[in-house]
Amino acid sequence: MARRYQPALTPADRRRHTFLAVGLGCAAGFALAAVVAGIIYSQLMGQPALPPDVQQRYAADTAQPSSTPTPAPPATTPSGTTALPLKQQVASVAEAVRTGQRGPVTLYVSDAELNQEISRMLQGRDEVKSAKAYFADEKVYIILTVDWRGRDVNLTIIAAPIIVNGGLQFGVESAKIGSMNAPAAIRQKIQQGLNRQQSQWSPQKTGVEFESVTVTRGQATLKGHTVGR
Repeated sequence: MARRYQPALTPADRRRHTFLAVGLGCAAGFALAAVVAGIIYSQLMGQPALPPDVQQRYAADTAQPSSTPTPAPPATTPSGTTALPLKQQVASVAEAVRTGQRGPVTLYVSDAELNQEISRMLQGRDEVKSAKAYFADEKVYIILTVDWRGRDVNLTIIAAPIIVNGGLQFGVESAKIGSMNAPAAIRQKIQQGLNRQQSQWSPQKTGVEFESVTVTRGQATLKGHTVGR
């Protein structure tokens, strides 16, 4: 049987083959870039996994019109009675210190009071459209809705309350934009912002040297003793 030989490619044929290969490569590259961009966009627009209880409370809050948010229940004592508002608790401690009384102190902080503090911290930040904060499972969950290039993006911060030198501080454990991990620089800025507020929970401000903090659903319980016990 006679062999069949492919005719040699002419210079014009080689150029056409080269252009075709380059064109296919570019098309594949653009398609891959589009897929990656779509994945990143869906992650930016998404939301990280939250504990079911926090997710349920957040969904209930965001389902309500902004003018009628779901009221957070007040903090309660171990006996089941409603705790006084935090400001009144701190005022009672200050009066005790002023009159020379010393002894153990327990302060109760509710979700509602936590949200008031977060709102105070964010005053003047026009890019933040809404902020919700929740106590749960020894953590603080803060969910901010931020305007990013005309779109609403969720910034979710998970922080752990800790006692340092008798004062209450918050250490950022995680920060996510949508469902993506936030860059280290953003996480550092968040931590710096929280650090600037720690003086509000110092012994000099509250009159209490805290020894422990316990976080349960909807509230934090701080235990310590009056300054100069």
